[in-house]
Amino acid sequence: MLGLMMVAPADVKALWPDVRDFINEAIDAGERLYPERHYYEACARGDMQLWISLDGETCKQATITKIYNYPLKRRCTIVCCGGEGMADWINNIIQIEQWARESGCNSIQLTGRKGWGRVLKDWDKQGSIIGKEL
Repeated sequence: MLGLMMVAPADVKALWPDVRDFINEAIDAGERLYPERHYYEACARGDMQLWISLDGETCKQATITKIYNYPLKRRCTIVCCGGEGMADWINNIIQIEQWARESGCNSIQLTGRKGWGRVLKDWDKQGSIIGKEL
């Protein structure tokens, strides 16, 4: 298993070249709601959190989270996740879950492709999103 670390907002600029491809792959595989620049700026401001998994000094994975406050819940949402060698880093999500608990969240959510349900075995499917491009 690879180590996981949350990147401080002040360090996002220096590390972004190492994660850019992972973020863009995740954007391309998803709904394409935001451009890469949006995620970069939000992480650099501290509005979103950038997490990376390292193999020595080589970045193998990047995840971006955001905390949303709703009237009845505080939820950590994984808004973007990509990398290589998933088997080596997927269990690091447990550390993100722990951080979310410590941050006062009472749930964690990931919106993504159906395959995430097979990988995150202890997570529950909480509904379906259906849509149509116009």
